[in-house]
Amino acid sequence: MVVACVLVFLELFARFYLGLGDPALVQVHPTIEYYFKPNQVAHPFGNLFRTNRYGMRSDDFPPRKTQPRELRVLVFGDSVVNGGNLTDHSRLATTLLQSRLAQELHRPVMVGNISAGSWGPPNQLAYIKQFGFFDADIAIFVLSSSDSSDAPTFEPLNPFTHPTVAPFSAAWEGATRYLPRYWHWRSALEPVPPPGMRETINPRDVEVSIAAEREFLDLARSAGLTAMVLQHWEASELDAQLPEFGHDEILRAAKASGVPVYQDAGVLRQYMAKGLSPYRDNIHLNDTGQRAYADILLDMLKRDAGTKLQPP
Repeated sequence: MVVACVLVFLELFARFYLGLGDPALVQVHPTIEYYFKPNQVAHPFGNLFRTNRYGMRSDDFPPRKTQPRELRVLVFGDSVVNGGNLTDHSRLATTLLQSRLAQELHRPVMVGNISAGSWGPPNQLAYIKQFGFFDADIAIFVLSSSDSSDAPTFEPLNPFTHPTVAPFSAAWEGATRYLPRYWHWRSALEPVPPPGMRETINPRDVEVSIAAEREFLDLARSAGLTAMVLQHWEASELDAQLPEFGHDEILRAAKASGVPVYQDAGVLRQYMAKGLSPYRDNIHLNDTGQRAYADILLDMLKRDAGTKLQPP
């Protein structure tokens, strides 16, 4: 009886206090590798995590515009753009950007958040080849230095980082998915290796990833979209004032495709100078960082896609 009461208490505590038991789920795909399951509504840690029919972390919309005045912006990325389980749908940079564009332009606006944790350029390219550009006007690709060598492996997904099925209980998810991370959490104890001192980079992975970047930029331009790249700096890169390996490779590939490239370092440094850290950890953005990104993305659009912001 006592054991049963303890188990019930742990389940209720994990589900209603910690917000466990309802994670966002991914699904395996033969060319994309994986992406978020379409049409799901989850509440990890009490945050709203909603996907549309295409697995985007965005409102639903038809594949093509229903009226010519509609503006469509696609933002591609990994967990930096996605926000993960700790970011509510309403606080995503893409959600904030959609609202601000609609208010400023006085026209229908759709911003698609096409992202998933640990995605690299080959995943993004495969998604584009599978689904197309959804009649969009603008495509922004957010890339970190590590994306220069982030090639898919198509190995079985780790259920603790990329779950495909819901846990049978909230307490079980906490015990198997998060408790081990807590006990082995080392980020506060071990410094992040400085730029240039990370693990060995596989040249083949770099070749695959940079080729994918060039191809999706060329595809976007050939489809008539205004394409842009935003390079994301990790906190350790800002501290060292030196980007990791891969930063220059991504930059050169974008410039070779004739695509404008922006850096988030300046804006993120401004927030940090005010005592407002935009980072949740070394790479991911917290709510402050998501607001900063909404500002950055809006500025990019006004600078290089001004003509497309005007209604036809």
